[in-house]
Amino acid sequence: MFKGHILSFIYLLMPFIALSQHSDCIDALVYDSKKEGDISVPKGFGKEQEIFGHDIYNDYFFTQEHNTLWIYLYFRDSTEFEFELTPKRGNDDFDFMLYKIDRPNFCNYIKENQPLPIRSNLARKHQKTGSITGMKKGHENAFAKAGYEPYFSSTLKVNRGEEFYLIIDSPYGSDAYFNLFSETVFIDTSIMPKQIAPPSIIPKIKEEQILQPKIKVAFVNQNNKHVEFKGIKLNGIENEDSLFFFKRDSLVFISNTIPEKYSFNVTASGFEPQDFTYYSTILKDTNLIFKLKELKVGAVLKFKNIKFASNKPTILEDSFSELAKLYSFLIANENIKIEIGGHVNGLGRNRHTYKSLSRKRAKSVYKELIELGVLKSRMEFKGYGNKNPVYINPTSSVQSSENRRVEITITSLN
Repeated sequence: MFKGHILSFIYLLMPFIALSQHSDCIDALVYDSKKEGDISVPKGFGKEQEIFGHDIYNDYFFTQEHNTLWIYLYFRDSTEFEFELTPKRGNDDFDFMLYKIDRPNFCNYIKENQPLPIRSNLARKHQKTGSITGMKKGHENAFAKAGYEPYFSSTLKVNRGEEFYLIIDSPYGSDAYFNLFSETVFIDTSIMPKQIAPPSIIPKIKEEQILQPKIKVAFVNQNNKHVEFKGIKLNGIENEDSLFFFKRDSLVFISNTIPEKYSFNVTASGFEPQDFTYYSTILKDTNLIFKLKELKVGAVLKFKNIKFASNKPTILEDSFSELAKLYSFLIANENIKIEIGGHVNGLGRNRHTYKSLSRKRAKSVYKELIELGVLKSRMEFKGYGNKNPVYINPTSSVQSSENRRVEITITSLN
């Protein structure tokens, strides 16, 4: 770390036509420590999308590129990399992912394999904090998924000569400017021109890495025909494991621990969102095929982790990932219509109060989905009071919480 040298690296503003070339990985903006000014995220994602096909509630990736700026970083010295992205308007939202360049043609590798970034932060915009994000000391999380998550991810110790791509995305199409700050000194392009993974620093793939057991996940319909999923969430990955690649039609990851429980939640067009579980008991290559249930009018979908404050319509902050899951399902099935049904945990016959509260809870979810971009015409909300509890006589706080819920009913497929 270069103590006492807090450098503000800022780029001169350029017209959209000039900046648009930096919306693709292959034409990334070379970060030069001699330049100062503002930088902006240009509109669009350039000539092609390198990042695509990820669900909104995944832990690591943008769903896809919206409005993106790619930046190339070459480190002149070993140091600790940290930075801040500060929107000039607090209601703007910026996400980022950081990739370490470890092979030739790395841009094509990203597009074809969707490898796991080394750092990312997808935290929701937050006006009170100014929607600031970045990598900062004091944070231990390498990633932050969409929702009410830490707005900063952990710093990264880098070695001299290492290269990275930093991709910044503005999901809502904002053209706001922001500043990029860091205590890290980068190589000046006048001294060292941009290079993509010089042979001297490309790590060799060890033979034991190639032999590590892989688990491939795919999905089929009721007729056993392959289904391309819109998004998938995988739980159970440990530090000893690693995500190998993610494509629109399959997920492959390396498993190094046994026994281990993995859970999958998948979203696909025309199918219900479903959860599956797999227990690995032996380290060997495995192909997993799960059958999806087709959507039907009248189908009731339960989103158990949308939670409410007791006796209030307020959605708890830790429910956002489940709301994002619901949003993702609606985006993947853009023609369907739904009813949002609210339920309470009330006991007794105070039906008017219960029905009013349950309706307000359903409306809270309705309003949240509208804020995320779902059309009003696709949704209606109703309150059912305490007429249909999961547990008639709850005996624990967990059971009471499950009674306090919303259910999504499919009302139309067209």
